[in-house]
Amino acid sequence: MNRPTKRLWSAIERLPDLAAVPGEWRSLLGSEYELAGRFLLPTQRIARSGKCTVPGRNCVHEFRPWKGEYLSVCPDGCDTVTLSRDEVVVYRLDVAALGREIAEALGLEVLPAESVPNVAGVLRIGEYVPQTGYRFPVCLVFTGEPDQLRCDVDGLAARTEPFVLLVPTRSTVTPACADQFKRAKSSFLALDELLGQGDDGRLVLLNGRTADNVLADFRVIHVPQPEAESLKRGADRKQAEEPVSMRGFIEQHCHPLRPGRAEQLARRVLQEARRNRPRLVLPSSTNKAKGNVKKFFRPADLRARWPKYKQVIPTLPDLE
Repeated sequence: MNRPTKRLWSAIERLPDLAAVPGEWRSLLGSEYELAGRFLLPTQRIARSGKCTVPGRNCVHEFRPWKGEYLSVCPDGCDTVTLSRDEVVVYRLDVAALGREIAEALGLEVLPAESVPNVAGVLRIGEYVPQTGYRFPVCLVFTGEPDQLRCDVDGLAARTEPFVLLVPTRSTVTPACADQFKRAKSSFLALDELLGQGDDGRLVLLNGRTADNVLADFRVIHVPQPEAESLKRGADRKQAEEPVSMRGFIEQHCHPLRPGRAEQLARRVLQEARRNRPRLVLPSSTNKAKGNVKKFFRPADLRARWPKYKQVIPTLPDLE
């Protein structure tokens, strides 16, 4: 059975230089360390310090040489422990190997991972070839900073060719960034929503998806469609854009839930928004409803805000 890989992608976002000592990697990856371990390469660097791996603590420990080993010394009172040399060696993410496996899982034409000129931190890992004569670059970025992602999208858009950008999670894609993709007639895919670990330990698409269906909207824009299929796509797209209630959005745009659960979660979202000090903000309703009148929202507006809502209400389902 395929298993989601949420921690892998969130760990990547949290390490700007994609490198850490083994203890920090294990702390971030948890049960997914075995999957990610084959993508971690030892470097020649010995870390001088490392983040505390005790849950709930944010202190940084200094690694001091001592009798052929190292002492992990905390300025904030954690116990001093002895570490071997291997435990203070810095391991970096093998982005080329990870990029290749991602490209294979998505059914792309795999290319050797290479940096995109003049776009810092972005790798081109393959091409999406929906049919003969149509080829589109697929790039990969690891940043966890929304502002940096916007710069990256600007840089790719300046190259004037439509592209697909793979991001670790949707959390960095702000509404303004989503508008950038739309203007560039390009798309992004959140890897934590798409990829999991297969029975053989390799990355695979989850829930029986294929490259064609995860990139269907992109293909419709750029590849001529047979008339019947084009009409069906247009009808599906129109339905997907129709305003929905909060419950309707959860039922139609998120992973399936048990009966009645969508109504419970919809009420919870609306309650959080109505607090005196709301922890989440609703987009403008399309029917301008006030008071207890049922509100309807544009699905695109809710999709853009959904990662923030999930931070407030972790039990909300993932987007389809």
